[in-house]
Amino acid sequence: MKPGDSRQTYHVRHKQRHVVTAEELRAHMASHTLLSEGLFELAIKTLRDELVEQLLDGNGVHIEGLGFFSLELGTAKVRDEQGRLRPKTYTSEEQLPTRDVVVEGINFAPDREMMSLLLSKECRFERLKYYTADEIPRDELLQTLADHCSQHGEFTRGDFQRLFHVTRYRADQILAALVGEERPQYCREKRGTSWVYRKTDT
Repeated sequence: MKPGDSRQTYHVRHKQRHVVTAEELRAHMASHTLLSEGLFELAIKTLRDELVEQLLDGNGVHIEGLGFFSLELGTAKVRDEQGRLRPKTYTSEEQLPTRDVVVEGINFAPDREMMSLLLSKECRFERLKYYTADEIPRDELLQTLADHCSQHGEFTRGDFQRLFHVTRYRADQILAALVGEERPQYCREKRGTSWVYRKTDT
């Protein structure tokens, strides 16, 4: 957009129909393949544990046909004058000790074979409503979060984005308002570099 251009523009954003749980995936594969539910669960747990060990040992992991996994690192954040967590600034190598290095996540890059399979499948799209912060009905908001917490005990901002199909910015807005109510039904606590949300006792 050029400066002064006030036209409204539209962009594509994926709205997930449903987040498939491990239980649903396990049952689906057991009924559609030769893989039993027990073997599926064992394979997932074994692969997860091995991935974590390899990544923490400093290795990347390439599973042919699936993709490449690597560790995402960062530095511990410090609070600024307003009390907000910010990345610390280092001006020399000596100022960056190894104890300030933290794990921030896992990167995944799909293999070309997986992308080719994905792109070869026929996929039709339809236009659906994408919520903004003020458009999620409160009863739907609370019921969806209650259902999620009854299964998982807690949720993150990422979970919230997937549940309500909102942007990161909108999710932060809604969650800040939710925990800031006079008698909040949800509270949050810091876990690593992220917030975790759960129901209060009120």
